[in-house]
Amino acid sequence: MSKSKFITLSSSIPIYNVLLDHLENLLDKNNKDHYCPIPELRSAIKKGYEKLQIYYSKTDESIVYPIATILDPRIKLKYYKQQEWEEEYINEAIKIIKKQYNENYQDDSFNNDLRAQKTDSNNFFSLFEMGDDNDSSNEDELEEYLRKPAVNFKTDPLQWWKAHEATYPHLAKMARDYLAIPGTSVPVERIFSGGSDLITKRRSSLKPETIQTCMYLKNWIKYLR
Repeated sequence: MSKSKFITLSSSIPIYNVLLDHLENLLDKNNKDHYCPIPELRSAIKKGYEKLQIYYSKTDESIVYPIATILDPRIKLKYYKQQEWEEEYINEAIKIIKKQYNENYQDDSFNNDLRAQKTDSNNFFSLFEMGDDNDSSNEDELEEYLRKPAVNFKTDPLQWWKAHEATYPHLAKMARDYLAIPGTSVPVERIFSGGSDLITKRRSSLKPETIQTCMYLKNWIKYLR
């Protein structure tokens, strides 16, 4: 979860659930294979479980978690169904991503088509153009994406979206926006901690814009290597 070259946000909910399930097994007296008999360790496990639940509950306060999970082509809705989540939660996750897609991404398609029609209206020959019955540009990209099965988990989600951008042009834009969000603050904190290497006593008068540009270049060069 601390990596910065791979997407991490879409794995947050599955990882939370794996950790919580593991701790529950350690606290369950009826689970003979995993129950922890040592009182001191069990007390620490219980505190860790309660703390983890607090952070896990906060994922309900943000829409980015279900959206990122669904937009990960390796997961989609498959995870929720395999874990036998209640239909109510699955429908709520679908409702969230549909709302954001319709309001912020699908509308771009309509507006672009409308602008194109206004531009072509000045073209005399455009009056004789007939619509293509096989044109699927107006088909809901999100609905089509959700109908397709999840891909192999070894697949790189970003590479997958790059390869399928022509099929889902607007949904791919949404995927880039949400999957780029880091699952933790570690990558960001790592960048800022490197500021001490740049800002020294001899460079204490650097302008904020210069510092920002230098830190950008440093990270871009690192990714290009």
